[in-house]
Amino acid sequence: MAGRPIEIPEDLYAKLEGLLETLGFDSVEACVAFIVRAAITGDAAAGPLSDDEIAEMKERLADLGYL
Repeated sequence: MAGRPIEIPEDLYAKLEGLLETLGFDSVEACVAFIVRAAITGDAAAGPLSDDEIAEMKERLADLGYL
């Protein structure tokens, strides 16, 4: 994935890494890009996940204290 690097806390990276398979992403970078894009555009359904998967992702991120 081409782009600029950003830094996130190690514990957040590790938590996202553990959710990759469940969320359907190949990398933490792809997952973060999706989350940021959805937050900016308000269009989470435009990503590679179904509506149910998006709801599950939001629920899991909320459970982790990130939403």
